[in-house]
Amino acid sequence: MTQLIHAKHISHTYEKTSVFAATSFTLSKGDLLTIKGPNGSGKTTLLRIALGLLTPTEGTLEQKSDLQCLHLQHRPAIQSHLTVREHAALWQHYYPRTAVKIDDALRILGMSHYQHTLAKNLSAGQCQRIQLLKLLLCKADVWVLDEPFSHLDQATQTWLNELITYFVEHDGAVILTSHQTLNFQRITIRECVLC
Repeated sequence: MTQLIHAKHISHTYEKTSVFAATSFTLSKGDLLTIKGPNGSGKTTLLRIALGLLTPTEGTLEQKSDLQCLHLQHRPAIQSHLTVREHAALWQHYYPRTAVKIDDALRILGMSHYQHTLAKNLSAGQCQRIQLLKLLLCKADVWVLDEPFSHLDQATQTWLNELITYFVEHDGAVILTSHQTLNFQRITIRECVLC
């Protein structure tokens, strides 16, 4: 399999306080890697390093050239003054398009009725669904998902589980954090545990 990201003995420190130390992982096409650990163990920091948004204090991180990563944050990167549809259009402007049209993505996620609603008037679960639109609308090699199942009802969690499975089975790669029990039946889950 094609190696996409390789982290070797990386550590990170904030203001002289160690967040995590000597962590290594490899992510290749067809991988699902979960980052495990208690609150404050550095899971989100590790995701940001994997994305190239932070530099590790020690160790090395290598990414395949021209790697396209799609990031869903734990706190949704939602603009309160934009509607659901405006968010979708904005993401399609900045990311390469897929075969899925905005209307189809809205329908799939049950957001058609809310497409002209400002994000500030939506529930936490609906704002999380706005983020999930990215997974349908934007092309990427790697999905980096920070607590993607948070605030979702059971039906949407099941749908997201199936979407991640499909993406991995078709040579995508996923790194995710989750405090929930993951149930991926057709793909193998690899773990990176932070203490």
